[in-house]
Amino acid sequence: MKPNGNITTDAALRQYLDSLPATSAAREEPKLQSTCGTLQIVLGDQSCLHHTHTTAWIPSWTLAVSNPAARISQIQSLGRWWSWLFDRQIIDDNVLACFYPCSQVLHEPWTIVLSHNLQRSIAEYLDQHGPRKPDSRQHIRERLASFNLFLHRLKPQWDGSYLDEEMIVKWLQSTCDGGAATIGLAAGALSGFLDFLVRQGRFTTNPVRNLRSRYGRRRRGHVLASLIGKSDLRIEPVVAEPCYVSRFATRLEAFVSLKRAMGLRYDATVQDLQQFDRFVFDRMPAADIITPEVVDAWLASGRHLSAKAQKKRLGLVRQFSLYLKRFRSDSYVPDRNMVPIHVPPSKTYVYSSDEYRALLKAALALPSPRSTLRPLTFYTVLLVLYATGLRIGEALRLRLRDVDLEAATILVRETKFGKSRVVPFSPALGDAFRAYLEQRLVATIGPDAPFFINHAGRPYSVDKFTEVVRTLLPAAGIVRVPGKRGPRAYDVRHTFALTRVLKWYREGADLQSKLPLLATYMGHVDVLSTQVYLRSTPELLREASSRFERIFGNLIDEPQGGAR
Repeated sequence: MKPNGNITTDAALRQYLDSLPATSAAREEPKLQSTCGTLQIVLGDQSCLHHTHTTAWIPSWTLAVSNPAARISQIQSLGRWWSWLFDRQIIDDNVLACFYPCSQVLHEPWTIVLSHNLQRSIAEYLDQHGPRKPDSRQHIRERLASFNLFLHRLKPQWDGSYLDEEMIVKWLQSTCDGGAATIGLAAGALSGFLDFLVRQGRFTTNPVRNLRSRYGRRRRGHVLASLIGKSDLRIEPVVAEPCYVSRFATRLEAFVSLKRAMGLRYDATVQDLQQFDRFVFDRMPAADIITPEVVDAWLASGRHLSAKAQKKRLGLVRQFSLYLKRFRSDSYVPDRNMVPIHVPPSKTYVYSSDEYRALLKAALALPSPRSTLRPLTFYTVLLVLYATGLRIGEALRLRLRDVDLEAATILVRETKFGKSRVVPFSPALGDAFRAYLEQRLVATIGPDAPFFINHAGRPYSVDKFTEVVRTLLPAAGIVRVPGKRGPRAYDVRHTFALTRVLKWYREGADLQSKLPLLATYMGHVDVLSTQVYLRSTPELLREASSRFERIFGNLIDEPQGGAR
């Protein structure tokens, strides 16, 4: 396979040597020059960079280098060089990195061709989800590299399109010499990577998880040790508990499928539906239709809950009842006001311009014991939230490839409702992105790397980000207002929406025609979702009053003689 770009072998070698300390470069250069010269003869004047995906050249090269010690030394130097090129995406494959140490390739009996290589995916996984400690990260890299090598030894049986449980068991048999604990650690490292590949769409399922789920809650290592013949533990598959057990089971599954087909994730709601299903199964096992008695009993069981939770329970069973009525005309649909409880709207906090400037200033003064990038990271994320109205999770999950500085757009992927959207940004925010990247790009590995990173090169979690923002508020002089919720990091999204509407008022824009644009920009499914963010503020009321007076003021007569 050809290297990325038109770089020559000599140029790639020179770049690598220039990146090394002088003593290391002096030690590596003669070995690599000799290796490249020998490979040029063996490969018929072809660049060795065209053969980083295969070991087909190893036997001929071994014959040309008669000294065994020189072979080991040269192949290790070659492996370090190719790893450097791989990390900078100059090459996409490094067959030598499948072996630990690289010199083990000299004892490989099969010709390896990385036709369905997982190395780039392994690098992305470790970049995004790998452990912080270098030793732990290296250990997982070696485990995953051995799995990648194992799969390519299966050729031609493996075509890169699937994984099954038999492959996992065979890999564990070939790689694990220890007991259940060692096997469990190896399987855990692999399972995390396979989850990552499933999310990427590379594979449809994770066989390690499937094996674990089949044998219940036993420890993973004990289950797998028994399966590969390294434990005397006798295990039997367990029968999976069904998602729903009442006589509504079939309709509940169809109801959830319909909601998900409409673009809703519905994961949390499934848990609530399961509670309703178990409740009916325990209390009224013969019920196959929604009746007033079923609804009353369900609501009575939640009287101890908050007003909001009770409303949610009623709304859930009402939605399912409406769906059920399509098939059973005698199905009862409860009134939405059956729970006569007023749920007051949440009181959000709206940051003033001065408060937000103070918050940004406090972010730049944030202590950074482990990463000098930390203050600038929080400062830039806060700018993004204020200028674009992104959800906190959307901003923190951005990848380098998602921010297009030339087009001045952000690609927000797979948001709250399973949709992606493109968000344009201002030149000022573009300048802030560039300033951040000048510091950030030192840690870049590839376009799929997180845009905003912590000291370990991974994205901040939403919980960690909001926790740090809470510590910044007192430093910015922002205190909680009695009777109001917040201030919180999430309130920045409300502030964005209100600030945008306020600006439209001052510009004299037609607000009714603008609100659908705002809803789309913020990733809402409709305008009603956006209106939740539009609370009355003194500034907003003042602008609305001024507009009303400008338009309708001439229709109102001034009182005469002070009469009212």
